[in-house]
Amino acid sequence: MHYLLTAAMVMFSARAVHQLECYTCVYESGGSGNDTCANGDNSDWQTQLCDANSVCAIRFSNDEDIDTMFARGCLVNCQEGCVSSNDNEICYSCCDSDLCNGISNTSASVLLVITQLFLVVLNNNK
Repeated sequence: MHYLLTAAMVMFSARAVHQLECYTCVYESGGSGNDTCANGDNSDWQTQLCDANSVCAIRFSNDEDIDTMFARGCLVNCQEGCVSSNDNEICYSCCDSDLCNGISNTSASVLLVITQLFLVVLNNNK
């Protein structure tokens, strides 16, 4: 009987594992997606439950030949920081609490300010 009770408790605790909830949206400067994704107005953003090994993330990328992209969502193996290659730059901000990839997250806020300034400069140079 003790083994049955232990097995039932293990099964119940396995179901009680918390799934991380993240904001999800995409913006591309060419006109597709949701421009509020880049400017921080989360009133119409969707949310999603992430897989077990995922975290919430914000991704910013810019390529001189392609549009600027700003995305929020779940990501596996997120590595905070920026990587540049040729004329392309991709930056990630990662966090691990519910809805942390919104505007109130400190790292996300810094990334958002940099992104907005970059978009202003990019649009002025076109």
